[in-house]
This record gives sequence, structure tokens and C-alpha cells, in this order.
Amino acid sequence: MALDETARQHLLAQPLTPILAIERPGHPPIAVPVWHQYSPGGDAWILVGDDSEKARLLREAGSATLVVQEVQPRTHYASAACEVVEEHPATDAERRELAERYLPGAAVEQYLEVAAEFGPEVVFLLRPVAWRAADLTMS
Repeated sequence: MALDETARQHLLAQPLTPILAIERPGHPPIAVPVWHQYSPGGDAWILVGDDSEKARLLREAGSATLVVQEVQPRTHYASAACEVVEEHPATDAERRELAERYLPGAAVEQYLEVAAEFGPEVVFLLRPVAWRAADLTMS
């Protein structure tokens, strides 16, 4: 059964690890897990290495898809086809926001110390323009 707009946006806003899929001309799309942030009705954002393949492909394609799924208590998913609307250098506050979203309290500082060695990172703002979402649970 299809999920309504409220349900699909709520699902994408959860601290689930989405799969980011980006077109790769001449090859299958790249599809990798990423950390993200999203508030219903707004733009999603992700943080990636400035010189990573993900960053290069996002710049070239100008679009990507984020897919989240949850299997408990019900099996459902939301897939948002997005256009890239902005790119900017990542801030320490953005790194911390994502770390706090996905990691337990004690691991945040340790992660941020390691992340300081990653090199330059950028944030991509992704605006959902089309959705696919369904509840696959058999009742």
C-alpha cells in the first residue's frame, strides 16, 4: 500500500541510514549508505568528502535518490528522487549534528577526532522532487 505524503516524509526524517544512489554514465549507478538530515517539507542534506566519487558524481549529475527502509514494526520504505540545490564546505557544527544523530553519546567525540583527519568535506542539499513509498507489510 502506498504511503501518504506525511508518512513518507516522516520516514525519511528518521535517523535511518539511507542509501544514496547516483547516476554513473557508462556504468551502473553508485549506491552507498550515507548519513543524512531531513525535516519534513524541507531539503535533505548529506556530508561527503570534497574529492570523493560521491561528490564528483553529484556535481556531474545534479541529482540523486535517497532510499530509507524500516522493517520493524512494519516493513515500509520511502525513496526520494532529489535534485542538488546547493553545495557548501562542511562546518564543524554540521559534522557534529550528523554524528550526534547516528552515534551513541560516548562515540561522538571519538568519531569527531577521527573525522578531523578525513580532509575537506562538503555538504550537498538535496531537494525531493519525486517520491516512491510503500508499506509492504502483509496484514
